[in-house]
Amino acid sequence: MDLTKSSVALSRLILDAWNNYEETTDAIVPDTFPDIARIAAVYGSPQLKDDAPQSGRVLISGAVRMTVLYVPEGGGALRRLDIPISFAHIEEAAGINEDSRLFVTCRVVAADAHVMNSRKLSATATLSICCRVFAPDTAQLTDGFAKTDNGLELLTTTHTVTVPSSVLRREFTLMEDVNLPDHERFREMFAPRAEMRLSDCRLMNGKAVLKGDVALHMLAMTTDDTLENIDCVVPFTQIFEADGMTDNQQINVSFSVRHLDAELRDDGLVGELDANRAVLAAQAPRVVEAGPVVRLLDLRAAHDALLEQAVLVADAVAVEGQVQGRGRIEEAGRQTAQAAVA
Repeated sequence: MDLTKSSVALSRLILDAWNNYEETTDAIVPDTFPDIARIAAVYGSPQLKDDAPQSGRVLISGAVRMTVLYVPEGGGALRRLDIPISFAHIEEAAGINEDSRLFVTCRVVAADAHVMNSRKLSATATLSICCRVFAPDTAQLTDGFAKTDNGLELLTTTHTVTVPSSVLRREFTLMEDVNLPDHERFREMFAPRAEMRLSDCRLMNGKAVLKGDVALHMLAMTTDDTLENIDCVVPFTQIFEADGMTDNQQINVSFSVRHLDAELRDDGLVGELDANRAVLAAQAPRVVEAGPVVRLLDLRAAHDALLEQAVLVADAVAVEGQVQGRGRIEEAGRQTAQAAVA
């Protein structure tokens, strides 16, 4: 009794890791700044630089831009220090190579700083890094028998299974100016955070069309030295080549911000918005028939359905003040750093 088989191309998830760890650096207060009396607040913004798949591993690196607000000795307005903390992280898994599809997200889940003396402090960022890696693969499906013996009865049940058939990664840059009412009340913006929200995603003529918006949250220092929360919404539409996908497929989308920045210009616009990396994944239902006597895949339905589903990964890149890409990442070693002057 010979079995008949066919093969189906798919994307196999070979790594799905989520890890938290800390990075710490020391910083010196600039000579032009007053001594530190106490720390008032600490914020951290991650900036991804590299996330390259290699043989058996993924190297992830970047920097956390720490913003420290402190009360000076003798009182007065809050002073701000910008402290970069570089990081490098490695994930390992069998099967990873240069052709693997990679998706990385990085978040700062906690930011802290403590005073070592009036001219020196230590800053710590707790990072949460998620890494998913897909590899192209082939599944062997059993269609049935080349020749059915007399008296053999096939007992089957039907199950629907959804698997990714392909994964694509695309990068894009969002560039937008946002008009701030009463902008003359503010003298600087810092600690931006962004949430990318998808409202529509569809496949049309071999292309993936994404629509949504970015909810941008920032802190603003006013001219009278008080802090205010600033919230903005920036809409976006992105179109990507979706090789191997068809219009009737369903797509799952995930976003990752690689770099984000916001600056207050003289005309009152928040001019730099840098959002990077979105991941879209299309999956297909498969019909599997199995029974107590013979396990049989309904090859026609399973094969056709699987080829109709794909995965697309889109990457977004940071945007600068005048609708220009910035991609600026500050790097620091583990030695004592000189804090930037706000």
